[in-house]
Amino acid sequence: PPPTPADDLRLLAYHATRIATYAASTKLPRAATATAIALFKRYFLRKSSLETPPSLVAVAAIYAACKAEECYRSAAQVLDEIAAGAAGSDKGLHDGALKASHVLDFELAFMETLEYHLVVFHPFRTLSELSLALQESLPAESPPRLLLPSLQTAAESAVLAAYPTTDLLLTAPPAVAA
Repeated sequence: PPPTPADDLRLLAYHATRIATYAASTKLPRAATATAIALFKRYFLRKSSLETPPSLVAVAAIYAACKAEECYRSAAQVLDEIAAGAAGSDKGLHDGALKASHVLDFELAFMETLEYHLVVFHPFRTLSELSLALQESLPAESPPRLLLPSLQTAAESAVLAAYPTTDLLLTAPPAVAA
């Protein structure tokens, strides 16, 4: 039987989570991670997972996000890092059959599907500005002020953890999401 819409959503959620796992293991910047997940989701708002393998789209999204967020990695480097991070039977995004040439060949189709809209507005800048405003309004050695950096890091981590599982961050302005 063909996959149900629920099966399709589970498959896409799995791959979005694998993007986040890959990014965490390779120290990809938070903005690039969030961009990769957003581009992946935007692609599948326009196409079906039956038309294109989600693993190929995920790798293309990571590759495009690295370009858009100015933390460039070549397609071969992205695939090598994914392969190095694959543990045991959980191959995640890369089963060994995917080559850099496949990603590069797919890049133009990926960009066309997204209508070349690679900019993703994240709430990270808003959180930084909020933290800075709070620091300026609190006395220098007050306990709440000393906690602000750890609170900002925790808030950014919570936002990043929400990216694979929610679509709110695709539609809401960054200030609302923060």
